[in-house]
Amino acid sequence: MIVICHGMVKSASSFATQIVLGLIEKHCQVNSGHIIDLRRFLPNSNGIFVGINENIDSIAQQAIKEFDESQNDFLVIKTHNDCQPSSYIKSLIEDGRAVAISTFRNPIDIALSLCDAAKIDIENGRSRFNHYRTIDDTIPAIDWQIDSFKSWALVSGVQLIYFDDIAVKPLAVGERIANTLSIKWESEVVLNLLNNKKDLIWEFNQGNPNRRLVELECSEIERLNNYWCNFADFIEAKCGVKIL
Repeated sequence: MIVICHGMVKSASSFATQIVLGLIEKHCQVNSGHIIDLRRFLPNSNGIFVGINENIDSIAQQAIKEFDESQNDFLVIKTHNDCQPSSYIKSLIEDGRAVAISTFRNPIDIALSLCDAAKIDIENGRSRFNHYRTIDDTIPAIDWQIDSFKSWALVSGVQLIYFDDIAVKPLAVGERIANTLSIKWESEVVLNLLNNKKDLIWEFNQGNPNRRLVELECSEIERLNNYWCNFADFIEAKCGVKIL
């Protein structure tokens, strides 16, 4: 099975991916399955991540030829890329031959986390996020992430996961992910990450929901709420969640 772990940047997509991998590893240990290394199809990958310039459809088409779908083999792909309406991976998800989750978050809190990441990058001489000096610097990137999330949210069968749920009730989210994968729920997968004081989580910032309410003036929150109100309406209609 192909498993897509999509997410808006800074929306706990890495943590969700680690839960996916942990649950699949447990499943494979019992059921003699394997996690297929993405580098078989994308040599420059780190093993799971597909970057902005890579084609998920091409990878999926190569991978599906090698899958014995009666076996417990999995290819896990983490990405921030969008899902094209006529894409091959979309057809696989809708046919039940692939599974996808997508994480989302309040865009103002994403902006604050990107600014945090910029400070860390500047201190360490890195260039991944260092251009996000202010909230307004982050807006174009977040707008792109919103469009990318919507493209997955509109695909039938994609499991949509709210950042605040991951932060507040990670075990419940872990169980949802296990159900999505149709494999046994193993609570220790999540507990192991949390009990190690989050040292094992690949990318961990503050993990706090509703940061904006503490860190920003009401006038700034109102300005950004007005800017992103259409996205908030989309989330409420699609997921029943109020994010603003």
